[in-house]
Amino acid sequence: MSREYFIKNMKGILYYQNMPLLDFEIKNRELVKGVDLSGQRYWPPEIKVWGLSYVHLNDFFSRRVVPDNQMLLHDYLQAMNLESYNFEEMIKRRNGANGVDDYWVKFDGIGASTFEEIGTQKYPIYTQGTI
Repeated sequence: MSREYFIKNMKGILYYQNMPLLDFEIKNRELVKGVDLSGQRYWPPEIKVWGLSYVHLNDFFSRRVVPDNQMLLHDYLQAMNLESYNFEEMIKRRNGANGVDDYWVKFDGIGASTFEEIGTQKYPIYTQGTI
């Protein structure tokens, strides 16, 4: 089953550990704001090499979310308290983190507010150790 891997609306600040990199906003699948906060230091390769655009930012996030054909996807969704696969919501609930590198996104009013909180927070995304 193929699902949609496109961010429709999202606003946040992309970080590398606790260093702010990029203040961005996507509205209706269009990058309407992209402010460099670090002089492109530590930018993800998808963005640094190919440039800041909706397509490349979306590509960056698509590699940070469990694909829809993942084994035991139902269990993963259940652990994240999601009834169905929702690309954008999965990004938000994980703060854009993937557990492999140190990139993450700070969203206004939800989720982690520091790098140290990633994976340990109690925000209703998941309980540590569930998956």
